[in-house]
Amino acid sequence: MQGNQKICKIIEEFSLYILENSYANLNIDIKQDEYKTVLAFTLTYLEDHVKDYITQKIKGERDRQIEEYGWELMGEGDSDDDLGIINALIDEITFKEADEKTVIRMVRYE
Repeated sequence: MQGNQKICKIIEEFSLYILENSYANLNIDIKQDEYKTVLAFTLTYLEDHVKDYITQKIKGERDRQIEEYGWELMGEGDSDDDLGIINALIDEITFKEADEKTVIRMVRYE
């Protein structure tokens, strides 16, 4: 149960960031199995400066301590940047560009 709540929190915070940066066309695909959860965010072509900012904040450096005690605080304060906490909840992030779209893929291993 708590794993699904963390996935929903990642989706909520990342979607909010994308929408606040004027990307209105966003699709989210979730694939889960017993070993991992893959989140794929597809949006119109991502500008380089936005991609660079995301890459600085989210490197896929999962931190079990923050994951255990800090994930529930995401989105609760006045911070408009919770991408750093998303970084602690995922194991990897990749970007793929095709057909004027960007796919941001986040993986979380069980």
